[in-house]
Amino acid sequence: MQLDNQFIMAVSIAIIYIIIIIIASLKVRKNKSERVRQLLKFIILNGVLFLLGMFLLIFVLPLSMLNLLTWIVYDLIISYVIAIEVPGYLKISNFDNKIVLTLQDCRKSLIKMRYSFDSIEILKTTVNNNTKTLSEEKVGDLLNDFINFSERIKNIDNNLLGLTLNEVSNSINRISQRSKHPIPKLIDILSLSGISFLIAQILKILA
Repeated sequence: MQLDNQFIMAVSIAIIYIIIIIIASLKVRKNKSERVRQLLKFIILNGVLFLLGMFLLIFVLPLSMLNLLTWIVYDLIISYVIAIEVPGYLKISNFDNKIVLTLQDCRKSLIKMRYSFDSIEILKTTVNNNTKTLSEEKVGDLLNDFINFSERIKNIDNNLLGLTLNEVSNSINRISQRSKHPIPKLIDILSLSGISFLIAQILKILA
């Protein structure tokens, strides 16, 4: 009877986790941020790995209450690190790096416009090729307004140029410094147990 109760408990936990993964996947899929949406496949992979671990517990390992509780904790951590934290960190880092490079290109063009109005064409090309990303980071409208105004007056408004440069520079700093962890709050929780140190060492090797 005790074995049956543990089996039912393990299956129940697996079902609950499936529901959590489905809800999380739907929420991520509907998110407006491309930075968040790209984590969808990692969340699904996390669910698959966790269920695989539960399968091993139920059908391979000796089923006892100690094994059940211990393995669930290990399964949660291992599946999260392998499926979400490591690939998610690398994916988000790469995503943010591309945005920073784009903004740096915009800043270079803005600086050149102090001396050559023709640099506006390079700025326009950069902005048009990255419209979605720049809009998501709240600088797309500002850059477009600067371009449209400059083309309308056929000259550079130094005050507007300074404001635009300042906003682009602030965005570069903000994006460079923001957390690359898929779930930053979870890392804070894991840090209490020292697990985040191990994760940090893995990311340091792979990044």
